[in-house]
Amino acid sequence: LGEIAATARDALRGTAGRDADRVRAFIALIESDIELAVERLAPLVAADPHDHQTRLLYVEALDAVGRRADAVRELE
Repeated sequence: LGEIAATARDALRGTAGRDADRVRAFIALIESDIELAVERLAPLVAADPHDHQTRLLYVEALDAVGRRADAVRELE
């Protein structure tokens, strides 16, 4: 997976937008940089509360860094 993540990261250089930001957060998850994933997912979730796919990734990341109470609140 690390090789795929590196390829995806290279492909996204210079690319902007919500989908690219979500992929960057997913890459951070794959590479076990969970704090970075939380940092990248938080503004995406705040900007579109109806994006359930991103919210679930965010909840997983919050739980992985030990912020279970925050993860539960996101699911309510």
